[in-house]
Amino acid sequence: MLAFVGLMTSLFATVSVSAADRSVTYFVAEELPVGSTIGNVVADFALERRYSASTLATVYFEVLTAKPPGCARYLRLDNESWNIVIAERMDRERLCPNDLRCVLSYTLALRPLDLFQLFNLKVEVLDINDHVPTFSDQLVPRHVLETADIGTQLVVATVLDLDLGANGLDRYETTTDCAGFDPRPLTRRLSSGAVELRLRLRQQLDRETQARCSVVIWATDGGSPANSGSTRVEIIVDDANDNPPVFDADSYEVWIPEDVAVGTCFLGVTASDRDDGINAMITYSLETHGWGEPERKSPFQINSDSGLICLQDNVDFEQQSVYLLPVLATDGGAESLSGRSAVTVYVQDVNDNAPSIVVQVSVRQRLVFSPIKNTNLHKFFSEIGRGLTCQKLLAKKV
Repeated sequence: MLAFVGLMTSLFATVSVSAADRSVTYFVAEELPVGSTIGNVVADFALERRYSASTLATVYFEVLTAKPPGCARYLRLDNESWNIVIAERMDRERLCPNDLRCVLSYTLALRPLDLFQLFNLKVEVLDINDHVPTFSDQLVPRHVLETADIGTQLVVATVLDLDLGANGLDRYETTTDCAGFDPRPLTRRLSSGAVELRLRLRQQLDRETQARCSVVIWATDGGSPANSGSTRVEIIVDDANDNPPVFDADSYEVWIPEDVAVGTCFLGVTASDRDDGINAMITYSLETHGWGEPERKSPFQINSDSGLICLQDNVDFEQQSVYLLPVLATDGGAESLSGRSAVTVYVQDVNDNAPSIVVQVSVRQRLVFSPIKNTNLHKFFSEIGRGLTCQKLLAKKV
């Protein structure tokens, strides 16, 4: 038989009785107020058809078992009216988390002993749509490597609705400015009952084009009326070392006098790297191979951090007037990348050498004269013209 037991307005319980009248199941909505009546054992077990009114006046019931343990506290049997009354508020999500059906089972014994019988009483607690979808880790950004393969699935959110069945999670919607991701979320239900939402990568990412983006997610349950929840998730595109350092000029030119002091810094070169973090940390160096003799040391050095080029040894215009310095900028990535440029250093002459005079005096020999300090050159040449000896003029045969 199937009967409805009237309760307060908008509250209900349904009773199902087996053919033998020994088993009764009540279908009760969760969250019924304490004191609500869900049934009557005399009427629902049809005891008035078996016993006279005088006999029923002597009987009573005893709860022998209750499953799950501790559920006996939720019901109370009124000994005068034989009504079954809610004794404590039932929260289905706490009673039976993650279970599609929530059934409380009781075994009742009819007393006194000469009337002893066992009856099975079950209460199935029905879900109401009293929870909204809730997202976890809402403030935690999601990270994806810019070299991630197309088809990669990024977990962007986890959502849970404690309601189940028709009132559970039903549909999801997203809006996003993440160009590389398909906005249609993929779902996977976890053992906890929560649903994991993922976005699928549909095109290659480039951190240097879009370093971060966001996605707004709505989750709606199937209740009537439906409840919904939303969250905003930041997605950070992590850098991969896919860009080499680039100098701000393909080549540099600089002029320095040959008497410039050792230690003087005369040029700063600069390179930049579009990558991020350690992948953008640049170290400068000079490629010093090819300076001629193996033992010869480069007269120049570069500060590895700042890119300043300084003189570490004297230069001499008369020995070498032009230097070509290959400059290297290397990033700090695990598989480092490098960029190159070139610096041309022109050494400018200064008046640091006394003149030497070469005079051709015969076909077979020539004399090189090095006038001493303060020599009067006009007088010097006059003496040569008068045929004075070379010894007197401090001449040296070569």
